[in-house]
Amino acid sequence: MLEVLREFGGISFIFDSKEGEVFLGAIGDLRGGKKFEIVANDRSSGGIVRYTFVEEVDDGFKNKKHGAEIVLSAEAREYARHKLEELRLRGSFSIPEFVQLSNMKSTGKVVDTFFILRK
Repeated sequence: MLEVLREFGGISFIFDSKEGEVFLGAIGDLRGGKKFEIVANDRSSGGIVRYTFVEEVDDGFKNKKHGAEIVLSAEAREYARHKLEELRLRGSFSIPEFVQLSNMKSTGKVVDTFFILRK
């Protein structure tokens, strides 16, 4: 199961290569009002969290009761497709950082997101 680690003001998505292909493919396919939700183990709390991914013009996130809504721009979705190809070809990531998200309810707060491949 996909895992999430929230620390140092960032979110890391932790997965094996098969989970990564599904996850990154879903991000890359977001278009035309689509959205998708993941259920993940939260390493920080030990509980389950839900993240909903949606497409919009700008990147951002909104905290929710049991997770967050992550808003991704066309550029971020394209970058996820690039990371998917990198995962398929190399079996790893050259740079784990994915995208910086602005908190849509709090001015100035930024969250870095990372992909971590579980071996």
